[in-house]
Amino acid sequence: MSPGTLDEQRRALSRILRHDLRNPLTALAGYADLTLRAGDLNPGQTRWLGRLRQLVDKLSEAADDLSDVAWLDAGLPLDYVPFDLGVAIYAAVAVCAEEAQGREIALETDVAADLPALRGDPAWMERALVALVENGLRYSPAGATVRVRAWSEKGGVWCAVTDEGFGITPDDQRHVWDRYWRSPDPHVQAVPGGGLGLTLVRAVVLRQGGSLHLDSDPAQGTTVTIRFSTGESTS
Repeated sequence: MSPGTLDEQRRALSRILRHDLRNPLTALAGYADLTLRAGDLNPGQTRWLGRLRQLVDKLSEAADDLSDVAWLDAGLPLDYVPFDLGVAIYAAVAVCAEEAQGREIALETDVAADLPALRGDPAWMERALVALVENGLRYSPAGATVRVRAWSEKGGVWCAVTDEGFGITPDDQRHVWDRYWRSPDPHVQAVPGGGLGLTLVRAVVLRQGGSLHLDSDPAQGTTVTIRFSTGESTS
């Protein structure tokens, strides 16, 4: 890809995301906040404005996921540098800590101290891990635990995110990596989401030369395992 073409793609993507998605959502959030602070609202108006603010936040989150997937789809480059997977894991868990606390779910980490360095993009890897941990939190009940483990063996570095949610049926497991797909299961439909989280995870891992495997059993939880061959990650 020539530098000129790459710059044009970056500008086009930035223009679409800024003008067509982010700016309108930012404006909506701002007007909702201003109206809430203006006072003289009855309880019903306050409740509905609060609901509007929540919906804007959800749309903003979906816009972020969409922009990330669009970046990856466009073949725009990732960094290719040595990085410590453990550092990315701890950073992702820190990002999710407040949500875990609010949902009354424990977050546990078990990261081997002797992990070999990987080559790839640590920022994108953190983004993918955040998506996996958020999935575990959102599909697990209060009182559950989401665990993130990392270890090395057999010439590879492994990372597994395990939840104690309601699991995924065998039929649904065939579609979980598909873009925008969401299970018709009422448990899944009750959780807000756009069906892009696992698509993003898969794109990031594959772009860096890794592989993924999903194990799930209804009513017992789900584990997503990522594997990188030591020294073989590619951007």
